[in-house]
Parts: sequence; structure tokens; C-alpha cells
Amino acid sequence: MRQPYAGSQWFVRRVAGAGSGAPYRCPGCQQQLGGIPHVVVWPAEGIGGLEDRRHWHLACWAHRETRPPRGSYR
Repeated sequence: MRQPYAGSQWFVRRVAGAGSGAPYRCPGCQQQLGGIPHVVVWPAEGIGGLEDRRHWHLACWAHRETRPPRGSYR
């Protein structure tokens, strides 16, 4: 699914989070995800590669326009 954010379009995919084992940090709150359900977001314009994917908490992504990220969104 595509969604707008920061003046661009982004692909958004919901993931279960269980079993990933990777220490993802949410750009919205800078907290680690810890294997919980979340969304993976990456630029829809084809800019960048796999390293440009970001893992967001569901609530942080849902409120992305009203709560600016505490770090880089890209």
C-alpha cells in the first residue's frame, strides 16, 4: 500500500515482527521494536535501496504527521 509522508509517497507493509531478531529502532520515537507487530516503510519513488527501509511502531506511523520523528525519517 502507498501512503503520503513528508511530501513523498511511501510503500507501507505491515509485519508480524515475531522471530525477526533484528534490533530495529523506530524513527518516530527512537525506541526499539522488540519483535512486536509494526510497519516497514520505504520510498515509493524508487530512491535508494533496501537500506532505506524503516521500521515504525504502528502508533508512531499512524501519528507521523502530528508527531515529527526524533531522528531522520530517511
